[in-house]
Amino acid sequence: DYSKAISKFVEVKKLNLPVDNYYYELGKTLYFAKEYDKAKKSFSASIKNKKQVTGSFFYLAKISNFQKEFRQAKIYLQKILVSKNLNPMVIQEALFQLGDLHLTIAKAELKPEDLGGIVSKHVLPYYEKALKTDPSSVYSKKIEKKAELVKKKYNLL
Repeated sequence: DYSKAISKFVEVKKLNLPVDNYYYELGKTLYFAKEYDKAKKSFSASIKNKKQVTGSFFYLAKISNFQKEFRQAKIYLQKILVSKNLNPMVIQEALFQLGDLHLTIAKAELKPEDLGGIVSKHVLPYYEKALKTDPSSVYSKKIEKKAELVKKKYNLL
């Protein structure tokens, strides 16, 4: 029950109790409750407090994507990739999502006949980097399938 959880977070804050990663955990709860604008504020506070920075950027990217703020989502994902000591799975997912975002932006802004060049220069390279990050991951199969579908759709085989 996310509404109960959110009210408990508010109580904790009023009582001034120390909770490690408070804004990050509140942000996740708000995210799952689909209160995206409030979640964005909470994740931003988490970043400001230098708590769960990578995770906060990840959720901010997801929210921006849901809200069709694709260029902002791209910025958040790029901020993840400049972080140090990232888990290869996080790198792989961020790269894959960047490829998808490039495709989404291109489809919205370009004529269909112009998409092939953008896909080969800006989408597929992200998929390829994602695959190289951890070729044996479970996620790699999904990336391979998506890359093949995109290649086929835009006659790049």
